[in-house]
Amino acid sequence: MIKLMVFDWNGTLFADSKLRYRLNQDNVEALGRPKISYAEYQNIFRIPLADYYRDIGISEEQVALHAEKFSIEFHMKYDAATLHTRSRRGTRQLLEYCRQNEIECVILSNHHVPGIVKDLERLKLDSYFSTILANDSIHGALHTGKKQRIIDHLRDRKIQPDETVIIGDTDEEVVIGGALDLKTIAITGGTHSKKRLQAEHPDLLVDSLREIIPKMEELGWLQ
Repeated sequence: MIKLMVFDWNGTLFADSKLRYRLNQDNVEALGRPKISYAEYQNIFRIPLADYYRDIGISEEQVALHAEKFSIEFHMKYDAATLHTRSRRGTRQLLEYCRQNEIECVILSNHHVPGIVKDLERLKLDSYFSTILANDSIHGALHTGKKQRIIDHLRDRKIQPDETVIIGDTDEEVVIGGALDLKTIAITGGTHSKKRLQAEHPDLLVDSLREIIPKMEELGWLQ
């Protein structure tokens, strides 16, 4: 029986993938690299950001030199733009199902807690989550601590890996889930292409949040 559902935020519950792509490409262009299409971005973007920048030919020295400035500019533009950004379709229905069936929900993110809280409150989704496992500030974006955060949460809540589902729009969540023996769900339409998600062999691959409960029921995860 599933006791915990772990949700990535950006691109998974929050429909901000194309916004983050556009802002990221502004930074890439400022560092002298050509902009790429969204489809190309979905095929190469990865976390941590430092690795992605290196992959597209930006040196670690350049990243370190401009990281703080770009982070501040990115989040100023992002915060203004997300005032009208919605959650992905099916978000509230899925969270309501979890509430009614006493499944704990947490957010596990490389974003920062204050930013997530702001948008959760605006969208009136904050009451569905027991906690947010994310960065304390905007300055953690070049690195990721998601794996250790969920390890600590499972230990503190005394929840077993086979009672846990992790859901995300990138291969990072699938890799973390596989390493920790969690059930994994990858959702398309976010930062990574469907082909990349398939390559990591998630337990479930869905195109919509609305597919998750029926497919989990088919697999017997909710019995």
